[in-house]
Parts: sequence; structure tokens; C-alpha cells
Amino acid sequence: MKNRIFLGIVALVISFFLAGCEINVPDKEYDINGIKVTLEEGLKEKEQDGQTLYLQGLDMEFTALKEPFKNLSEFNLTEKSTEEDYAKLSIESYNLDSEVIVKDDITYFTYEKEVNGKKYFYLASVHKSTDAFYLVQYICLSKNKEKYEPKFLTWDKTVKFD
Repeated sequence: MKNRIFLGIVALVISFFLAGCEINVPDKEYDINGIKVTLEEGLKEKEQDGQTLYLQGLDMEFTALKEPFKNLSEFNLTEKSTEEDYAKLSIESYNLDSEVIVKDDITYFTYEKEVNGKKYFYLASVHKSTDAFYLVQYICLSKNKEKYEPKFLTWDKTVKFD
């Protein structure tokens, strides 16, 4: 009896995958290192040099880099600079082939990059707090871009800083 139930469950799972059905992962609010954001559940905090926050999941990653205004003065950015100014500097600094997009109160840019033989899609948004700019990046495999890009933009509207 137990074997039949087990085989039935296995058959059901396989049929979902063969039918192209996705299992939707619920969202969760993360509050780490002064950054609050809603993302998919199951992400784990990891250490990554140079990042204020790095969360890694099976299919996507999230990074946030805080850059205080005082550290950006050599690039002629101050507290009076805009998110668009910081986005342009980020694109130039990382030598990316990208353009700044301002849409639905989100300032962002996208790009693709190959890492260890795999092609990744990045959606990088910029945010301004009272003392810093933040470069927030959402990352997935390029083949998953259509699935994740709308989610990245929705999640970006939840980003808050202490």
C-alpha cells in the first residue's frame, strides 16, 4: 500500500514537470544588515566580498552594495546626485553595455554576463537613502529571464533601508 502511494506521488510530480507546470515558491520578507526586501522563500545569506548583503537560492540570487556618499565624492557624486547619476556611474565603472531605465519609480539597468560557462541575466536597480546609494542586483540564469524579470521588478518595489 505504501509503495502504491509513493509511486502515485512520484508519477504526479513527474507529470507536473513533463507538462511544464511550475511550482510557485511563496514570497518572504528578509530583514538583514539594514536592508528589507521581499523575495522568494528559501534564500540563504552567504558571505561575498564587497557586498553588504548576498542571498542565494536555487534559481536566483540577490545582492546589495551600500556606497556612502562620502566614498563617492571622488566620482563627483554627492547627496544631491540622483539615482540615475549613480546608475550611469555603475554602468561606466563595470564597463557594461547597458542603458539606464526609469520606469514605475524604479531606476535600473539590465545586462547579461557569462560566468563559469553559464550565461546569467542581471537586473540592477539603484536606490538612495539618507546617507548612501545602494546597488541592488537580482540574478538568474539567462534562460529564466522571462520568468524572473517581472518578479525582480515587483520585488524591487519592496526594498527599504534602515
